Amino acid sequence: MAFDFNMDNKSFIQLMGNGVKYSVPKFQRDYSWREEHWEDLWSDINNNDNISPWHYMGYLLLQPDAKDVHQHKIIDGQQRIATTTIIILAILNELQVLINSGNEPDDNKKRQDAIRSRYIVFTDPISLQSQAKLTLNRNNNRFFRKLCSMDEPMFRNAKPSEMLMFEALKFYRKRIRSEITATGEELAKFVSKLEDKLFFTTIEVKNDLNAYTVFETLNARGVKLSTPDLVKNYLFSQIDKEENTQNEELDQLDEDWEAILSQLGRDGDFSRFIQVEWNSRHHPKTQKTGLFREIKSHIKDKNSACDYVKKLEKAAPIYAALENPDDSLWKDYEKENNEKISNSIKTLKCFSIKQPHGLLMAAYLNFLKEDFLRIAAYIEVISIRYNAICRGHPNEQEDIYNKIACDISNGILTSPDSIKDRLKDVYKNDREFIEYFELKSIKTQPEARYILERIEEYLKPNHKVSYARSTLEHILPKNPSDDWLEFFTKEVINESIYRLGNMTLLEKEENRKVANKLYSEKIKVYATSDYEITKQCAEHEIWNKDAVLNRQKWLAEQAVKCWRIDFE
Repeated sequence: MAFDFNMDNKSFIQLMGNGVKYSVPKFQRDYSWREEHWEDLWSDINNNDNISPWHYMGYLLLQPDAKDVHQHKIIDGQQRIATTTIIILAILNELQVLINSGNEPDDNKKRQDAIRSRYIVFTDPISLQSQAKLTLNRNNNRFFRKLCSMDEPMFRNAKPSEMLMFEALKFYRKRIRSEITATGEELAKFVSKLEDKLFFTTIEVKNDLNAYTVFETLNARGVKLSTPDLVKNYLFSQIDKEENTQNEELDQLDEDWEAILSQLGRDGDFSRFIQVEWNSRHHPKTQKTGLFREIKSHIKDKNSACDYVKKLEKAAPIYAALENPDDSLWKDYEKENNEKISNSIKTLKCFSIKQPHGLLMAAYLNFLKEDFLRIAAYIEVISIRYNAICRGHPNEQEDIYNKIACDISNGILTSPDSIKDRLKDVYKNDREFIEYFELKSIKTQPEARYILERIEEYLKPNHKVSYARSTLEHILPKNPSDDWLEFFTKEVINESIYRLGNMTLLEKEENRKVANKLYSEKIKVYATSDYEITKQCAEHEIWNKDAVLNRQKWLAEQAVKCWRIDFE
């Protein structure tokens, strides 16, 4: 999608001294920087002059007002701008101390007025009224105005974010007193240094749809931006479109939004979460680049926005639980079923499989717990067959899962059997599964261990493998001695080490005994192991390429029975 934006590098003085007013959308997050952030910024300003004459402050995502080119919304970067402004306020406060003490009061008043008019307020040439250069969100702006006017702020019922701003002001005033010569001239020099040293990359976008696209582009390139703030700002702007929503209702919506973020983290998985949640209810699947456009096309008023926030709030804990086999959500199941659901979720996590999340969210919201348990078990089997072993095409799989999720959400699929029937297209049959399994090499230890543990538990149902007491044993060691060349060529050694047939489970204490010993010594320990798959190793008289291949065929025969769906 094409979109209009302008990008430029600007110093702090170019940013704040250009006649533009900046406002943080009233529904964006509150001020949140803490001492570690204040300390980092102060250190960067003061301690790196010999290394670099300037300090890069990162991106500012701005949206000019369509009716007033001198008014910009700060879509991202408000924490940095607010904190830098607080440093200026700390300078103004220290100048006021000099004025009150009779230290060059006239000169310092002139300095104070000049700095204040450059960074804090400006006089409108038409109305001759003073206007703030920076306006914060609805929760913080009143308190921020008090700080800007240098009035004593009221702390009764102060919000945590307001106290953070006041603590930031005290922090910088203390640093200024201890590290800058306390004269008006030196304070003014420090401001001059600040205005030229701090550089920002500004990105100006024409509308919030373009802003969302820029957010996603920058996030894909590793620049962490607060996508939730942009989405929240749009939704809340629809909720308060007529600007008549009561504060109590807005406060409740704020709490609901924070509940969503507490499940997901502010940045982290949020972008993917809203895509997965949206696609679990809408077909065809919406790609990330078109997601915000789709949301805007469906949500155009208060009722639809409130309804969407409620849907996100219900889905967030489920999405978070799908990333955590030990999540409290699964504790609602009785012990035996809790282990089953945990195994299903553990499979997804171990192999970083995310394609089923939308389907599972829809199933959890629309089915009884016992039915969800069956559906999760189907997904576990398919995830091992299709993703972990056969490496099927994930996009094709996700398209099928998305359609199933939508049909669940829309009441078309109403039973686990109807869902099972639709999963046939992503179920790798026994022949294909065995063929891939027999050739499988896995270098990632958690993945190899997981497959072997599950096969062991299938062979010995009442024996739960203890992760703490077991290790992954490479029968042909990862660093074999030359003595192993009697059984393997160097080329075959490299091929064999990470084959599943060359791996087994072993008790930790036994693993220390066998270490890198030859198979003739290891076999005695394997034969007495408590693990069925390890005892099976001892059936081979020697350990060579054929033994690895034969054992892997045996493991494949167990795996095809361990992970299976009966479609008859």
